[in-house]
Formats: sequence, C-alpha cells, structure tokens
Amino acid sequence: MPSLDNYIAFRCQNADCAALVKMKPPQPGKDFIIVCPKCKTRQKWQYEGIDSQCKPVVVPKGIVRSEPKAEPKVEPDRPTPIGFMRLSPIPGRLVRVRSGFFHRNELINLVPGENTVGQRDAAKPSTVQIDDKFMSRRSVKIDVYAEPRGYRFKFTLIKSLNPAYFNGKDIREGFSKELVFGDSFRIGTTDFIFEGIDGSRKPIR
Repeated sequence: MPSLDNYIAFRCQNADCAALVKMKPPQPGKDFIIVCPKCKTRQKWQYEGIDSQCKPVVVPKGIVRSEPKAEPKVEPDRPTPIGFMRLSPIPGRLVRVRSGFFHRNELINLVPGENTVGQRDAAKPSTVQIDDKFMSRRSVKIDVYAEPRGYRFKFTLIKSLNPAYFNGKDIREGFSKELVFGDSFRIGTTDFIFEGIDGSRKPIR
C-alpha cells in the first residue's frame, strides 16, 4: 500500500473502478467515509494507524448505499368549481415581497380576466413581468371572475422549472386552486401574497 508521511493511499472498494485514493490520515481507530473521485461511490473505511513496518493500515468496511430520497409532500390538485369559489365584494391584488431595508413591497393590481405572472420577456410578455431568471416566462395564471355581486379568484401553476410553493407546500405544473385573501405562493426566487385591494388578508367566508 503506497504511502508518504503526509498522506495515506488505498484502492477504491468498487472492483470495477479500483482507483487509487489519496488523503490525509484521519484519526486512528475510527471509521470514516469517502467518495471515490472516479466512480463516485461512497465507501466506509477504518484507519488503524501505523503498523510495525511504519506502513498505514486502512481497513475496508464496504460500500455505503445511499438512502432513497423521500419525495417532497406535494399539495394535491383539487380545483374548486367556479360556482363554489368564495365571492369577494372587493377586487384583489398581489403583493410582491421584497427584502431589504431600502426595498418596499410592490403592489400589483389584478384585472378581470386572465392575469399571467412570469419572467420579464419582451417577446412573450406576461401581464405581470418580474426580473427573476429562475421563473418561467409564463409561470402562473390568476383568473379573476367579475360578477355583479363581487369577484372570484383562481390560481394555476402553468410552468415552473424550479420548485414552486403555494402556502408553503410544494406544487407541480397544472396545480389549480381557489385563491383567497391571505394565500401566498413562491415561483423562482420571488414571494407573493394575495390580498384585497384595501390591504385585507382575512379570507372571505
């Protein structure tokens, strides 16, 4: 086993790889895990120190199998029929939340009909254009249904290449849900809150 005073060297435990791995000696008597720089397998080893012939003793403990990642909890798509959506007596608006002492939140009024939110793009502009490169050009659609007695609102995620959230829960493309005052969502790196035109965020019952 090749070695120098300032490092130890050993062969990858993956028989199809067997690459030479070099590293600084860890604390003797304890297991350690390394990732082979060639085949990328995670392996457990134990460094037992220097033997009587002044050679490092490194004992293989096997390849570490990665645990499967748990799927994120996704908010189920349960669209509410328009007739069952709550009726608001006042129009709604979006609040673009902006952090920083010198940045004020941006208020965005919604108009009756279809309102789209997306990355700023002169060729395919959305109704609401945001300078966020992590957002799709047409990422979200908010339908505003104007009726004689008030307004109803519906949120739909059209497209998102990056994680998107509605009220803190992970959502996927095609997700559609009734939008009520106080709801929040994130697309790209931008956070929005939906509220009444008067700033109210208490849902209409």
